[in-house]
Amino acid sequence: MINCSAQDQWPCLWLSNASLAATSGNVYVAWCLVVNRPHPTSGMRHVALCVKDVEACEAFYVDLLGMTVEWHPDADNIYLTSGNDNLALHREASSDPEQRPQRLDHIGFIIDDMGQVDAWHDFLVEQGVTIKKSPKTHRDGARSFYCVDPDGTLVQLIYHPPLVGR
Repeated sequence: MINCSAQDQWPCLWLSNASLAATSGNVYVAWCLVVNRPHPTSGMRHVALCVKDVEACEAFYVDLLGMTVEWHPDADNIYLTSGNDNLALHREASSDPEQRPQRLDHIGFIIDDMGQVDAWHDFLVEQGVTIKKSPKTHRDGARSFYCVDPDGTLVQLIYHPPLVGR
């Protein structure tokens, strides 16, 4: 293991391969190897949502977005996929906001062609899906829009050039 003198001299926030140490308003950067970190993860496998209406959400993700049912163990749980991913829908146990599990900001689905972003937008509008943000091209070349599923989860459909074809 490599000794990093900054670790002994200043309070640090240690990251995977670098540390930032601050003292008297100055910032010092000390690069240190972290030899104990396991191999990085291979990516995200699934997202699990707690929903009020499993059936309505299943219809949205299967009938409108084209996911398929991977596993439906019981009436309160369903697992959907579009290939190498998994979206789990679990019926909420309580309608009390204090007992609800945390909610996500949004989930995103990749679209392989920039022109399809607008086609998806138009299709979902025709289906009566609420659109929160119209299609927009971002500074990085991505193009996306936001809609909501039947339970109110914000869903982004995005074409992102570096991710297409992976």
